[in-house]
Amino acid sequence: MMAVSPERVYVRLERPGRMTLFVWGMEHAGRRSEVVVPEVRARVSVGGRAAEARGIERDLRRGVGLLY
Repeated sequence: MMAVSPERVYVRLERPGRMTLFVWGMEHAGRRSEVVVPEVRARVSVGGRAAEARGIERDLRRGVGLLY
């Protein structure tokens, strides 16, 4: 099965008050999926930032229907 690319992928920072949020998102075929992750400096992912990014990408692809 051929992998399909999303039409748009983005990451942005939002600061509602004193908290910093990373918003990861992608759009495909008119559908948008976002994952919001708070910035927690003390939290260290077991696999590091790369593993966290792969997990977020997987969740986004599932949200827009690109993960089979």
